[in-house]
Amino acid sequence: MQNSNWREQTIALRGKMLWGTTLGTAAVVWGMLVAHAVFGVNFIAPRPGDAPGSDWMMYLWIAIGVTLFSILATLFMIQRVTALYRDGVEVSGKVTKIHTFMGQPLARISYTYSVEGKEFTKAGPMDKALAEKLEREGGLVVLVDPRRPGRHVLRLH
Repeated sequence: MQNSNWREQTIALRGKMLWGTTLGTAAVVWGMLVAHAVFGVNFIAPRPGDAPGSDWMMYLWIAIGVTLFSILATLFMIQRVTALYRDGVEVSGKVTKIHTFMGQPLARISYTYSVEGKEFTKAGPMDKALAEKLEREGGLVVLVDPRRPGRHVLRLH
């Protein structure tokens, strides 16, 4: 039961980060389409010979493409994290550095872990409160893909 809680927290955290990148990008592109259609704002220079106002279709295709890519990237991430929780091997890791940004909800955490004598050093964004909790506790648990030890996910408590 507790393993399910870790999985949900990890997927939720990575989902928040994906929203800021892939899905957020799709929202910006759709906003560009609306700005172009409603206010006539051009973000892309029209091609020579195109009729005025005919470039909205290009904006639509770009928005649809970015949205499809965002959905596929999100589904791939969820599948990958779920596979690590199902098949991953637990190893202990150590927090080496936490860098917080004033006024920001995210922090950058650096950590190391070892698999079969080979040490891996990784870094990435994390929720600031969770990073501070990990810093107090010192150690962390890493779920590692047994076939590719560089592929991993932090198990959150």
